[in-house]
Amino acid sequence: MRTVVLGAPGQLGRDLVPRLAGEVIPLGRADADLTDSAALRSKLTDVRPDVVVNCAAYNFVDKAESEPAAAFAVNAWAVKDLATNCRDLGSTLVHFSTDYVFGLDESRTTPLTEADPPGPVSVYGLSKLAGEYLVRSICPDHLVIRTCGLYGVWGSGGKGGNFVETMLRLAG
Repeated sequence: MRTVVLGAPGQLGRDLVPRLAGEVIPLGRADADLTDSAALRSKLTDVRPDVVVNCAAYNFVDKAESEPAAAFAVNAWAVKDLATNCRDLGSTLVHFSTDYVFGLDESRTTPLTEADPPGPVSVYGLSKLAGEYLVRSICPDHLVIRTCGLYGVWGSGGKGGNFVETMLRLAG
């Protein structure tokens, strides 16, 4: 099995790549920029992956409020093109999302389930939710994974702190 990992140099990608079986092709922004649709299509067509794992994202949660176009460019519109490419190539798309797609129901006292409707309260959450919907509607062979935070061997990868690093900093 041939797997492409987009966003391989990032926090999630660096921890995921060495754990995947088969032929793994790690790609960073310099190799395959999600926002360059034609170049991305060309790269994926050349590689012909069975699976594409999208670890790339605009993940500056607070900054997205003042840069909504940048957040949507990566998290929604580029994901739309990626989903189209995966569909056309017959590749399975594994797309990482976030629990930031929730939050409107402030009175909730029970844990969320897979069936609960989303309701983002931020531009970041809305951009990620748009990406989820585009993946689901375009690429029939997909998996969307929502996670609440990342931590791992490699740490934050330059973003300014992963969940564990943030908690340690706050506790200090």
